[in-house]
Amino acid sequence: MASYFPYVMLPTTQHLIKAPLPSFLRPFAFCSLVWFLLTNAFTANAQDDLLLRPKVREVATQLSTPWELVWAGDDQIWFSELGGRIARLDLKSGHVKTLYQNPQLGREMQAGQMGLALHPDFPKQAFAYAAATYYEEDNLLLKIDRLSYHASKDSLLYDQTLVQGIPANATNVGGRLLIDPSGHLLLSVGDRGLNDSAQKIDGRNGKILRYQLDGRIPSDNPIPGNPLWAYGFRNPQGLAFAEGQLFGSDHGTFNKDEINRIAKGANYGWPLVSGQCREEVASICEEKKLKSPLMDWTPTVAPSGMDYYGGHAFEGWHNSLLLSNLKGSKIKVLRLDDARQQITKETDVLADKGDRIRDVLVSPEGRIFYCSSNADSYGGMPAGSDRIFEILPQADQTEEKQLSQATVSDRLVLDSTVLEIRVLAKKLRLPWDMVWGPDDNIWFSERGGSIKRLDPVDGRLHLLYEETDVFESKDNSGMHAFALHPRFPDVPYAYVHYTYELSKSRLVRLKYLRAEDQFQRDSILMAELPANVTHNGSRIQFAADGSMFFCLGDAYKNKYVQRLERMNGKILRIWPDGSIPEDNPFPGSPVWSFGHRNPQGMVLASNGKLYASEHGPSNDDELNLIVKGRNYGWPKVHGYCDLTSEKSYCKKNNVVQPLIAWTPTHAPAGLDYYDHPAIPEWRNSLLQVFLKGDATRRGVRLKVLKLNKEGDKLANYRDFLIDSFGRLRDVLVAPDGRIFLCTSNRETNGNAGLVERPEDDLIIELRAVPPSSGEDFIQSMGGRK
Repeated sequence: MASYFPYVMLPTTQHLIKAPLPSFLRPFAFCSLVWFLLTNAFTANAQDDLLLRPKVREVATQLSTPWELVWAGDDQIWFSELGGRIARLDLKSGHVKTLYQNPQLGREMQAGQMGLALHPDFPKQAFAYAAATYYEEDNLLLKIDRLSYHASKDSLLYDQTLVQGIPANATNVGGRLLIDPSGHLLLSVGDRGLNDSAQKIDGRNGKILRYQLDGRIPSDNPIPGNPLWAYGFRNPQGLAFAEGQLFGSDHGTFNKDEINRIAKGANYGWPLVSGQCREEVASICEEKKLKSPLMDWTPTVAPSGMDYYGGHAFEGWHNSLLLSNLKGSKIKVLRLDDARQQITKETDVLADKGDRIRDVLVSPEGRIFYCSSNADSYGGMPAGSDRIFEILPQADQTEEKQLSQATVSDRLVLDSTVLEIRVLAKKLRLPWDMVWGPDDNIWFSERGGSIKRLDPVDGRLHLLYEETDVFESKDNSGMHAFALHPRFPDVPYAYVHYTYELSKSRLVRLKYLRAEDQFQRDSILMAELPANVTHNGSRIQFAADGSMFFCLGDAYKNKYVQRLERMNGKILRIWPDGSIPEDNPFPGSPVWSFGHRNPQGMVLASNGKLYASEHGPSNDDELNLIVKGRNYGWPKVHGYCDLTSEKSYCKKNNVVQPLIAWTPTHAPAGLDYYDHPAIPEWRNSLLQVFLKGDATRRGVRLKVLKLNKEGDKLANYRDFLIDSFGRLRDVLVAPDGRIFLCTSNRETNGNAGLVERPEDDLIIELRAVPPSSGEDFIQSMGGRK
């Protein structure tokens, strides 16, 4: 049966609605409050609670995206900034002095002035080593420069370029420098968004490289004449030695960030395997002799710089790796065993203090420093808003941990319309794609392989089909797109896309048996489509002429996205029997558009235009107007054609720019079009739902994007239901103007575990209440809108 939420609070962009809790719930609320206070009192008295909240002090302010901190002796920290500056912080005076400004910097997104290291015999050997990106024509490349410190001028001067020509990109650059105990220079290099490059032995991307201090390749490297030291990484941003043992951190996609113990010549698996060598990928790990990480993290923490703490001033931190996190505003204290082979304990400190933490530094005497990265492209803060801090051994006993809980009401007030919020179904298993049926029911797919029907009047559910051939990993493989034939049930077919192996998916036509009220498999329309643990897309939309649009993700094979003979990262157009329309843009091909990464939202609006939304990597989610035969740029272009390394490619390849791009990313999922008079404020709008929020994992929302009259530009947009229901997977507009949402909180990947509730997953209805009821409600709230 349908149920209503208790009438409490609802945050929107402009309103906070409050009303009394019903009297029959007040005793339960009191008991819950008592239990909350008692349990939190016990937690507060835990022996090492204060370790989670160490005291910090600012030692430098008004910085712009510091990237690497290095100890220079005599109470001095040298640091690089992404914008090209290398500076010195005097801890005694607090003075910051600019030592060098890179005159030939290639500054884009994550790229810029990055790794920094000092000669092991500094200042006798007064050399600094700096990793930075630069342009060669329109190509972005990575290099290592040697700089010479001149005491008489108190500045760094360019000496020579040791290594150059390493392919780079605006994201997944890597860029960390470290000098090993034997006096060799290590450089971490990301896959630059071309994930297959991480497995190419003769390439430089997705690697940890090792050079002599003059730029030559050491004779004891694993492969003669090759700088490769270890490989199979996605975006390694942290390197640290612990008593001679090398450790590295690596960014996952939306899951499985890693901490690795780095061995000479070892393969760490990306993109063949992400995270631990679990059961479903064990055979690949064994065949390729892949190294499994010591730990992986889902939801992701965006691990960056790291250092080793061997001191004793911080109780419980001895023999630990300190790992900075860009997400969640924290440092992880990772206790090692005596042999430094395993991690025995994980503790988060400084959690949610509001800063993206880029690097952490331990001085020789055991002092600990870290820097924020709030002014980078994902932090969104203005230049000059970053700082360097010192962590002090004394705990801050006055700080209180703030709790944030989403609250929900049964009403949402717009400018002149009141929407009623009603939960129709609970305890579903990852609903993915919802369709409005001819019986005024919601027909929907679930990721595990079920197709069900929901009666929105009484909340009854009916199982229509169970696909036993679905392969479902712990990530996002499984059953996805689902659609009914536009003349259903007279034409008794439905269409569904699902993965049936780790790397294979298929588009299947089902036949509806009216007497049995069930589906059965009819035929496979497209077999052996690309798939992976995620990046599978997908959505299906029917056009007025009866043709079918079908979108697919790149399946982590972005090298195929620009190749028309491969289906990765495409929007396809076929007839319902699987044949190819003659008027498709590429004769004999189902491809309608290409250059997509992971489109999870698609709608053919009543204005005749096709729109699609897709996930970016860690930047530039996109909403696109889809044009026949056009290129949308991935993997070369992220979001708008606004970077130097993108502009010529866009012009040469006629790339379509998005209507809007979002950085930081929010993982856009389902998309629908609204043009019904029931909610006049939302007419001629795209409704977009999201799976994640901002850097603190908050902000999941329904976004209403108002279109211009022609439907080819956005006029404005507003956010609603922020943090109200968790991860929103799909949105459906019914013919009568009602709106339905489904959640995706029970997933084992991404941010799902942070928002799961006891009765997830849900299907939720939004419907406009009669005008008189809405006016009465607004009046009861004191006339507020």
